[in-house]
Amino acid sequence: MNKLLILPIILFITCAMTCGKDDFCPDDPHSRFYLKNESDVRIHSIMYWNYPDTTIGISPVFDINEGISPNGSRAFEADISNCWENALEGRSEWIYIFNADTIETLDWETVQQTNRGLLERIEINLTSLNQNDFVVVYE
Repeated sequence: MNKLLILPIILFITCAMTCGKDDFCPDDPHSRFYLKNESDVRIHSIMYWNYPDTTIGISPVFDINEGISPNGSRAFEADISNCWENALEGRSEWIYIFNADTIETLDWETVQQTNRGLLERIEINLTSLNQNDFVVVYE
């Protein structure tokens, strides 16, 4: 085999094994966790990364089709080169759960000022995610 072809192959294999891997993630990292809706209402969810502050942040762009129907679920993805073990190391965050029908009809300023449509804030951290197999349940 031509020596000029071997070097790119070795570089490709090395990068495939190590590129994008975060040194702070364990060998069996969790790149996502799931929010399961076990309630009887359609919900929207968001993380603002503002724990312990409970203020509702800027308006996310909610697509009506992105709501989580009863008995449905949504994956929360970690950063492309990250894992939840790294992102939440030593910290907690809130998942804000909103009634989809309510916040789709209100302007966001009303939601922020009155908390209308906010159903619950669920605190997550590595302990709670590990205890629940990286599934967060809204009931």
